[in-house]
Amino acid sequence: MTSGAEIEQVAARLCRAWVRLYTARLPKEARVRRRQEIKSDLFEHHAEAESSRASRHRPAAEILVLVGVPADLTWRRALRRQSQPRRYLGGTPMSISTTTANRLLNS
Repeated sequence: MTSGAEIEQVAARLCRAWVRLYTARLPKEARVRRRQEIKSDLFEHHAEAESSRASRHRPAAEILVLVGVPADLTWRRALRRQSQPRRYLGGTPMSISTTTANRLLNS
């Protein structure tokens, strides 16, 4: 039978792997900062479990990882949008949608 501590270790490894995956190819500063945040969260989660031993009254790490996936992907998408270079047309930043651009080009 697998103990709660073993399950938590596996969940922490999965979480770290997931963080490496969804932060890959992001700007280095953001990637490092996010990985450090998650490392700190995992440390605090583990320390709380060790000190209270009330593990059945708190969410398991693996559940926190699964619930956090949509937020992680949203964070990544927003960061990628912010870090993409702006395109310029005639010295003015382009802020039109792709649909509008296609209409203008096809009219």
